[in-house]
Formats: sequence, structure tokens, C-alpha cells
Amino acid sequence: MRAGEQWLLADEPAAAANGFMRAIEDGGPSSVDPRVQLTRALFMMGETGEAESLLARLAAEPPRDPRMCNLLADLLDHRLAHGVLELGQDLGIEIRA
Repeated sequence: MRAGEQWLLADEPAAAANGFMRAIEDGGPSSVDPRVQLTRALFMMGETGEAESLLARLAAEPPRDPRMCNLLADLLDHRLAHGVLELGQDLGIEIRA
């Protein structure tokens, strides 16, 4: 998981995605669900369809921890800021207080 995060910081999304997929396969403990960061890497690689599908699956599950919610919100905010996501677009994500 940490290696994938470092690859994201180095702007190497393919290597990051590989690291996150290995973390998912391993299934060991992690500070956050690696699928969240995999979604970010997929978007960076232009794999929009696969990333949106994974995002929808994540959104359909109850949130597990605040960090996961924060990372998802950051991902959506980044996409909104770069004009990839339109304000009000239905992603099937419900925000609860």
C-alpha cells in the first residue's frame, strides 16, 4: 500500500495501480482501503470507466472509516476542480452528516 502511495506521489500511476492491486490481493491490514487509491491511479491513467465502476462499488458500501471518506471526498473534489466531474452529477454517493 505504501509503495503505491509513493508511486502516486512520483506521478507514476501505472506502478501505483500495480502496488494497490497487490495490496488488495494480499488482503492484509491497511490504514485505508487500497481500492480508494487504486481509483485515483486509474483516473490518472485515463481508465475512467474502470475507475468510475470501482468508485460506484465503493460508494455502495457503508464507509469503514473517516480516512476513507476523506480520500473519496478529495478524489471527487480534485475531479470537480479539473472539470472532469460536473457539480450535481449523480455518482450514487450520498453524503450524510
